[in-house]
Amino acid sequence: MLLNIKFIFKLINCVLTSLLFIINTAEGLFLKNMLDVAKITYIQALIIITLYYSYILYKKEYKNSLYVPIIFFLITLISNYSFYPEISYIKEKNHSIINVKYKNKSVLLSNKIIKLSKIKSSINIDDIYDEINDETIINLKNDYKIIAIPNRGNLALIIYSKNNKILFTTNKNKQIQGSYGKIKFIKEDEYGFNGVIYKRYKIIKDSIFEYHY
Repeated sequence: MLLNIKFIFKLINCVLTSLLFIINTAEGLFLKNMLDVAKITYIQALIIITLYYSYILYKKEYKNSLYVPIIFFLITLISNYSFYPEISYIKEKNHSIINVKYKNKSVLLSNKIIKLSKIKSSINIDDIYDEINDETIINLKNDYKIIAIPNRGNLALIIYSKNNKILFTTNKNKQIQGSYGKIKFIKEDEYGFNGVIYKRYKIIKDSIFEYHY
């Protein structure tokens, strides 16, 4: 009887050791070959959990649980949709990355190489414009046109709307050439963490509003 217990214990130990080895090997290969770190928002994580429990409830004949993920799906669509242009500044070492969102489009802009694995803030990205060394034009849904201009180690943004011309620039660049309806000087974050959004703005009817959520 004692020999049987020892044999079973060794067998279980061998199986667990093999499983751990397989898991660690697979994890190493996955991390080695993965290009970027996948990030999801709190709402998206909540939806995944809700889908799981809704499925369990549905299998238990709670048919009304089918509507719960549909509601959360609509909430996600609304939360990821920008009715007005949003400009966010992400701190990086010696420069900033700019995230521009409008409607269902989101782009990243920088005059340096952008590494998504370095960005800690959770954002959805459609296009990346990095290593911008010359004037670059980005059209947003035919309503707004953005011109990104390299300026002393950072980017200045000129945003054209139907009735206005708005300039976003860092506080280092006090000498402005040209005429603008609105000018927003961005004070760079010297003490925050890299990869984190430190300034957010919305453009509503040609006015600039800072927000913190």
